[in-house]
Amino acid sequence: MGTWLGNFLIIAVPIIGIIMLIVWATDSTKELIRKWAIAQLIWMGISLIMWVYMYSAYQQIQNILPFQYFQF
Repeated sequence: MGTWLGNFLIIAVPIIGIIMLIVWATDSTKELIRKWAIAQLIWMGISLIMWVYMYSAYQQIQNILPFQYFQF
């Protein structure tokens, strides 16, 4: 139980969390933590791709809307 709490606290730290996930994903001593770290990295990648897509869609919508709607 304490190991998982520690793992979640470590990945909450921005840069250190990503580094530790990569270390745990390449470590072969604890199979369950390795699979969990790989799954976390996959979810982070999917989230990053979705964020970039949503941000670019927002920018496109902002460019399409005419400026007359924002003038008073």
